[in-house]
Amino acid sequence: EASIKQRTAIEYLEKVDRLYSLPQELLDAALLRKNNPNATLKELCRLSNTALTVSGLNHRLSKIIEIYEDMRNS
Repeated sequence: EASIKQRTAIEYLEKVDRLYSLPQELLDAALLRKNNPNATLKELCRLSNTALTVSGLNHRLSKIIEIYEDMRNS
């Protein structure tokens, strides 16, 4: 469920040409999820090039969803 919501938000941001204008840490998290759609957060953290905790990654992906929802509701 969470992965689907994350991917939906990322796909939307990419469609409206806003994905690459995200802050670098959010863009990195978005690309990790986009390139590994079925991976768990723990697996994504292991795949990351930077030291990233599950909590930190979850926070970043939640922020992306928040940006997506704000854009959709405005």
